Amino acid sequence: MIYEMNPNKFRTCEYLIKLHESRGDKILVFSDNIFCLQYYAKMMKRPFIYGRTNFEERKICLNLFNKSPRHNCLFISSVGDTSIDLPDVNVLIQISSHFSSRRQEAQRLGRILRPKPKQGEEYNAFFYSLISKDTKEIVYSTKRKQFLMDQGYSVNVVTDIINLTKGGLMFEKKEDQERLLEKILEMKQDILENLQEENLNVDLCFSERDKQKKRKQKIENNILDVLTVINTIPTVLLIKHLINC
Repeated sequence: MIYEMNPNKFRTCEYLIKLHESRGDKILVFSDNIFCLQYYAKMMKRPFIYGRTNFEERKICLNLFNKSPRHNCLFISSVGDTSIDLPDVNVLIQISSHFSSRRQEAQRLGRILRPKPKQGEEYNAFFYSLISKDTKEIVYSTKRKQFLMDQGYSVNVVTDIINLTKGGLMFEKKEDQERLLEKILEMKQDILENLQEENLNVDLCFSERDKQKKRKQKIENNILDVLTVINTIPTVLLIKHLINC
């Protein structure tokens, strides 16, 4: 959770979305972590789709994304790996993935490999996988990167798309970045304490596990509500090495 909510990953994602929207590209942002998906989408005021999105809402989001030139960015969970027709996507940003899954990498890459109109001499398809340095994400991404290289694709590692002084993006101040990370740690601790209080064990019946899953979801939703309200995040200290990643 911490490496997925890295403030500089958020800022990089925001920068890339603005860059490609200005070009008129169609952008799909993938996140297997649902909390992360909702947080990014709500903060950037973009539509999102995941497993619990009802049919009508999903249909509206997809129609607008496919047919309207004013709706060029959609956040989506792993439900977008298969069975959803998005023919015009030419930019894919991956902020959270399923560990080292090569099958998933191939499916997502296939989204942007359909022929697209070329803009001058520039490439017309882009696949970004955003990784936090010095975290276990590096291990997963290395395996996925090797898979792409084995398939003949060129993979470039870029570490300076943005820097701490890049203006016009959220979490510009270091204090705001620290507050976000502290709130995420607080959320994880709340979930842990809640589960410990319930005295979890592998012999629990399905209905009881389902109740615990709902309690965990409720805690995450409460934290999400707090995080997405500007200027309501309490002040604190924190994991500084991520901020410099």
